[in-house]
Amino acid sequence: MKNSLHLACLLTLFVLGVSVAFAKKPKPPADVVVVADATSNSKINVTPEPGKPVYYLILGAIEYDIGPAHAGEPPVDQKSIRAELVKALASQGYLETRIGGPLPQLVLVVRWGQANLEDNMDPDNPGSPFNYSEMSLLVGANKFKAGSLSRLEASDLDDTLRSDRYYIFVGALDAAALRQKRKTLVWRTFMSIDGHREYMVNNISHMIADAAPYFGHEVKMPVVVNNKVRSARVQMGELKVIDSDVPDAAKKPQKK
Repeated sequence: MKNSLHLACLLTLFVLGVSVAFAKKPKPPADVVVVADATSNSKINVTPEPGKPVYYLILGAIEYDIGPAHAGEPPVDQKSIRAELVKALASQGYLETRIGGPLPQLVLVVRWGQANLEDNMDPDNPGSPFNYSEMSLLVGANKFKAGSLSRLEASDLDDTLRSDRYYIFVGALDAAALRQKRKTLVWRTFMSIDGHREYMVNNISHMIADAAPYFGHEVKMPVVVNNKVRSARVQMGELKVIDSDVPDAAKKPQKK
């Protein structure tokens, strides 16, 4: 009896060991292509510093597909994108203003959705799909000069450009200029992943987190954020909301 019990225990341990050894490993997050631009058009300082955050207001956040969209995609909740974005922006020193709080220095516009090249060609640009320019901005193809890439690099870029993608876009406008009815872009950041065997709803968090360190910065070339980059990254600590020294009169919404 004891021998039988001992044998049963050994078999159980063996089965458990085999199960653990062959257990399916978690799927790593998809690589994120980040394209970031910053301009010198704004007359205000919009670079956060410890203890000196930059305040913003999200003016619009909508789903917008670039090119034909594939049916059957799980819906993306606007609240999820907004929550992840607010958290990521705070980690870089950008804080969402509140009613009665500091006047916003930036107004953010947020877009997300599917991105695919059109099948129809642009008659004004033979050989190029209608939305080629939009897709080039999304993956940073516009940042490369003709002949500056090797054949392999050019092939990889072309594959990225032509792949079905999910994207999130954050554009920052100068709030003071916008109050004067002038649209002045301060910075913009595109983040996208290959949509093959992926759903956007499963990638929102890491897409935004991977792009966060590039908010407000100019990046000369597209950046591919993978697990190696994620493990080596050191981010700026999240800043706390501080009491505003803006006079009460300046906190009141300005009449249009």
